[in-house]
Amino acid sequence: MSFTMKIGIDDTTRCNVIGSLFIAMVVVKPDFFRRFSYLPIKDSKLLSRKQRDMIVQRTSAYLDYLHIHKIEPKTIDKENLNDLEVKGMIECLNSYKEFWKHKIYIDNIYLKKEAFLNRFNKFIPHNLKNIDLRTDKWIIINRCDEKYKVCSLASIYAKHYSDLEYDDLRRVYPDIGSGVPNDNKTRKFILNNPDCIHIRKSWKTYKNIIKSEVQ
Repeated sequence: MSFTMKIGIDDTTRCNVIGSLFIAMVVVKPDFFRRFSYLPIKDSKLLSRKQRDMIVQRTSAYLDYLHIHKIEPKTIDKENLNDLEVKGMIECLNSYKEFWKHKIYIDNIYLKKEAFLNRFNKFIPHNLKNIDLRTDKWIIINRCDEKYKVCSLASIYAKHYSDLEYDDLRRVYPDIGSGVPNDNKTRKFILNNPDCIHIRKSWKTYKNIIKSEVQ
């Protein structure tokens, strides 16, 4: 079976206590990365905001497809995050016609592929149940964004859209910080605004921050 496209899926801000979680799926032709070999396409955590913005600006017109799935804090607080992420990845894949005919790379939230596929099969929608998805051919590994450029690119796009959301948040809440729980500015913001709708209140880190104030 010959693959005509490469599909990469990755998420961002999984550990943040403020803001939405974003999942990005990018679809590119096999020669895409030769065209952009001069760009530092790698795990988004290793790039600056300026580098990520530049990569998105230069590559967006050359993507064959892009799907962004956003999971808001109010949803994160109601459901299991692993379930939400796998369902979000399924939505991304299902939005692209006959995705199973292409080479698929997914940054695994688990250490083993089998654990991901068990949850994937639990939530697979009716329209895909009778199709041979060839999941044995999929590359589903932890830290896939460090090893495969198509997953790195997905991580860059996911982080880019998260950055844009934080830009919007900071227009209303200038002192929100980075959103990471060990950021003193973020911790202070949470203590001063414990009921803010953009905080993931089900997070243990949020509860620990509130608890530390009581003590």
